[in-house]
Amino acid sequence: MHPMPPTGIEMYYAVKKAARAIADAWTRPAFEIHKCDATHLLKLTPLDFVELGYDRSIADRVSYALFHADFEPLGQMMGIRFVSEFGIRRLAV
Repeated sequence: MHPMPPTGIEMYYAVKKAARAIADAWTRPAFEIHKCDATHLLKLTPLDFVELGYDRSIADRVSYALFHADFEPLGQMMGIRFVSEFGIRRLAV
């Protein structure tokens, strides 16, 4: 039996936790994420972002971008630059 896939918010927190390890105050570091993990971020809705404390206009913009599989606005919001590939280790959620 396979475990339940993570929710968008669970994956958001997993990325935030992993990104802290590579944080650099001067640059937006590349954050390598497995393509399957990245797809879980596509589940995030505007209401999820509002619940996470973001302004509704930002939430709408980022959610719209994710709907089109564009991770750039989410990365800007989180202070990272996503690099999505299959050969990268999966995040533990």
